[in-house]
Amino acid sequence: MNENQSSLETLKEIAKRTGREAVSSEIPYPSAAIHKVTYHRRTLYFPNNSYENSYFVCFADSKEFGNHAVFSGVFFPIDIGSSTHMVIKNKDILDKINLFGKKKFLKTGIPSYDSRVLIKGNDAVAVKRLFGEKRMKNLIDHTLKLHPGIIVAINDADVNFVPGLKGKSNLGIFITREWIMEVDLIEKLFIIAEQFMLEP
Repeated sequence: MNENQSSLETLKEIAKRTGREAVSSEIPYPSAAIHKVTYHRRTLYFPNNSYENSYFVCFADSKEFGNHAVFSGVFFPIDIGSSTHMVIKNKDILDKINLFGKKKFLKTGIPSYDSRVLIKGNDAVAVKRLFGEKRMKNLIDHTLKLHPGIIVAINDADVNFVPGLKGKSNLGIFITREWIMEVDLIEKLFIIAEQFMLEP
């Protein structure tokens, strides 16, 4: 727990050094007297710039399980229906051997992508459109190379604790299971987000 607590302070200092102001919260869960461990829900965010068109966001809940118990990255609002859901990531060894049966994943129609990138979602038309545009395809490819665990996703992580994202569809460029603590990577993600926001 102390690791995330010190991470909050480190990230607030990073925000300050880069001319931004971080908003953080650390809420302990009520616990019975017999338990020695206190669980926490920790959040932090700061905007890229004064326009607040993208945000660096961190979330950690020690009582949650699964991929979204801990995540960190850059998110921004997009003009797409809230029912649309998509996750794009590099395939890992488990994805390639598919131990848990033949799951259906979306395909881009580009063999070189489909062999190494996993796409889950509910809108096959949006995937074809996204990867059919050369600039977007190249941008996604570049983004996935920034970090081994990077994910590009639409409406995948709950970021409603950020006022500028609350109730809006969003695109996130993030990792799970840890927080991004490298200022260079944070800045790269903000730059990538700006490129995603450009009209094709």
